[in-house]
Amino acid sequence: MGACSLGILGLAALGYALFGFLANVPPAQLIGVAAWLAVALLVHDGVLVPLTTLAGGGLSRLTYGLGPFNGGSCAGPFWWGH
Repeated sequence: MGACSLGILGLAALGYALFGFLANVPPAQLIGVAAWLAVALLVHDGVLVPLTTLAGGGLSRLTYGLGPFNGGSCAGPFWWGH
């Protein structure tokens, strides 16, 4: 029940923000925002995703045979308050 309520509140906040954005931004600036978002999508999908996929493949070849990383070794100092 709590997750559903949070989802509904999140959608309401998103709708409020979207309405406020569209009501207060001039149409010429909306075109600029849409162009920026389109370029960001192209850079993300055309550059960043392939590079991280290649890096992940290369790292998996370099670390073949090693056991899984123990995340506790990084989180430990935060638990101890240092």
